[in-house]
Amino acid sequence: MASSIDPTKPIVGTPTTASVRDNFAAAKAEIEALQAQVASIIATFQTRAIITADFADGVAQNSPAANVLHDRTLNTIIDDGGFLISLTGNAFTLPPGLYRLIGEFQVYRTYRTKTILRDITAAADLDISINEYVHPSYGAATIRLESQVLLTVQSELKYQQIFSQGGQNFGWGISSTINNPERYARVTIQRLPQ
Repeated sequence: MASSIDPTKPIVGTPTTASVRDNFAAAKAEIEALQAQVASIIATFQTRAIITADFADGVAQNSPAANVLHDRTLNTIIDDGGFLISLTGNAFTLPPGLYRLIGEFQVYRTYRTKTILRDITAAADLDISINEYVHPSYGAATIRLESQVLLTVQSELKYQQIFSQGGQNFGWGISSTINNPERYARVTIQRLPQ
């Protein structure tokens, strides 16, 4: 923005009180406008929604069929960030806007696996993770998919996953049984300025 501060004021030699006050008023207004812009940007980046897949201690989410797309379970809103509209049947709804989404999903003994961020409203895949390898005999891992998406209309989104090995005791994750809720997924959503 162009500055309203007059660099020729105060006048050299015989400055007037009015010219000094006018310049201070212009400087004050510009500083306050910049402070408001910075505060708005900081507030935007600090606002986030968090959705998780939480289950009782010891409850395993296993046994998906192999080579089929499965919706990842999301069942708990930790924080709606002031913009998350809803969480229904593993899908979450966001208003139009620019978003950074970080999906983290536990997988267990799946061999090869891939995660997809799907826009149900537009019937389109928004992002696809790289192929991950999780040892079929004993491996567990957290798959992370970080995406930036621009939604032009209110949209319902979900995460899906495919595994190359399925069957009993494979798939979503392994339970810890350490007297805490089991958390098999976490999605962090940050609304970005446009």
